[in-house]
Amino acid sequence: MGHDVFISYSSKDKPFADAACNILEKRGLRCWMAPRDILPGADWGEAIIDAINGAHAFVLVFSSHANESAQIKREVERAVNRGLPVVPVRIEQVAPAKALEYFISTPHWLDALTPPVENHLNYLADVVDHIVNGKQKPGPATIPGPPVSRRSLLIGVGTVSAVAAGGAGAWALLRPPPGPTVSGKGDAPPPLEGFDTRLSGIWNLMVPTPAGMQEWTLTLADGRYDLKIVTAGQPVPYLESGGFSASGGAFHWTPPAASAFDGSYRVIAADALEITGPLGTATWRRRS
Repeated sequence: MGHDVFISYSSKDKPFADAACNILEKRGLRCWMAPRDILPGADWGEAIIDAINGAHAFVLVFSSHANESAQIKREVERAVNRGLPVVPVRIEQVAPAKALEYFISTPHWLDALTPPVENHLNYLADVVDHIVNGKQKPGPATIPGPPVSRRSLLIGVGTVSAVAAGGAGAWALLRPPPGPTVSGKGDAPPPLEGFDTRLSGIWNLMVPTPAGMQEWTLTLADGRYDLKIVTAGQPVPYLESGGFSASGGAFHWTPPAASAFDGSYRVIAADALEITGPLGTATWRRRS
């Protein structure tokens, strides 16, 4: 079977590569990845060369691991020599080593430092779809959260791997899939009446990402939520506030820059709260 996209990645970054492949193939963009698409007994180097030669776009999953990979350097060099459009996707805040910078300093990098991850993945798919199929050229990424530039696509692997698996990952568990979440004739779901006072207070969740461990702090009160995400080594936290109502095991979430959506919750213990959103479940711990 032919393919459209060659995905180059370090084996240590496989969760992200799998997530990117999953999103692209859902769009009808056939991907080629090693070792998935190498036939048993086939010559590895020959299979790589044939796959690059047969692709229409080259997605590079860039990280410190990719920086150190001689194999990735050879793949990028081959793609550039073939004249393939190279889409660098940076998942770690590192600069390319000189051997890679020579080849990937020219392409227009994308930049998205904040969740939700699924928006970043779909924006990547828009870019590749434009390259491969001539679809409408996507504009600048519009991701809820702090200001977004367009130099590198930084995505937390802890959350991204969850998208690939169809489950876990903190932000994906709270956010709905891309696009509006609606009911009835297209209206946003109505707020719930009342508030379960057992949810009142401050809840924590720790999320590992390539940029460092993230501490998520969720403050719930009647009619409101406040979310703070602190990433190790980054001085500026991500802050968000919006509407929140909950009763009878169901919640209604109204973020400031996206459509409202519903989910469920379960109080496991006095200090444990299980929240289930459109993509899965996460357990938050009460902050003492």
